[in-house]
Amino acid sequence: MVGVDLFDEQSHKMLQKIIKDIDLKQFFSQDSMLVGEGVKRFLESRFYRDKFSFKMPNGSFKDVQIYATIPKESNLISNDMVILSIDLAREIFGISDELSTDITLSVPNDAEWDTVLSKIHLLFYDVRVTDKREMIKAYDSLYNYKGGLFLILYLVTIVTFMLILYQRYSMVLSSERREIGVLRAIGWSIGDVLKLKFYETLIIITISLVLGVVLAYIYVFIFDAPIVSGIFLGSANLSNSISFMPVVDMGVLSSIALLYAVPFMVAVLVPAWRIAVTSPREAML
Repeated sequence: MVGVDLFDEQSHKMLQKIIKDIDLKQFFSQDSMLVGEGVKRFLESRFYRDKFSFKMPNGSFKDVQIYATIPKESNLISNDMVILSIDLAREIFGISDELSTDITLSVPNDAEWDTVLSKIHLLFYDVRVTDKREMIKAYDSLYNYKGGLFLILYLVTIVTFMLILYQRYSMVLSSERREIGVLRAIGWSIGDVLKLKFYETLIIITISLVLGVVLAYIYVFIFDAPIVSGIFLGSANLSNSISFMPVVDMGVLSSIALLYAVPFMVAVLVPAWRIAVTSPREAML
């Protein structure tokens, strides 16, 4: 739950970015709240369609109207969020105007962060101070840990792929040996055989890459990566459904293509060359 101060310019701008075409004056004129999609689904499942009754610290109930639902495009941060006026939030939680649980400081000069932290600790020995650097490290550790699981699976896939290529390199099918032997017997040169294998392999690589990219695009940007997104986003309280913005990174695609195409091409052309340089009789045995 986020209490917003109407007179805070920064909060006002951020709220306008999340909710477009909203009449803030009307919103703050009554006890209203903005809810994320996950909160909206949860309330509707409990038959709270237009308003919700909060239980106050003194035991009474406070009815708050559901003014609007935060757009789905911001579900990554707003799925389980409730936005209301700061005075209403204080009233619901029973927090007086003189009490603050969290205070945010803006230090324009990054070199003064440590100085500000030390002064705060000297003034208030019992408060917990967290700077932006620690928060970034915490989130990096969280996502790197989950990303590490996929990195292990990726490495296993790469090793498996390399083993398949090694098997393809060391054990050429007898039918392929006979095919190259026949081509050499009817007058094909070594260069002609290698060109044929090159174009065959190039067609296979192109079709497989295009098919893989299309399937990955459909899985991520159309079906919203149902299993992978659940691992990274989690659903401890409310299930989150987000829509990924379509992005095509040519650098990543080029790296995948090189990592896949070059070893596969080598694993096909080198055995074909080794067979082509032998006599047709020996190749067809």
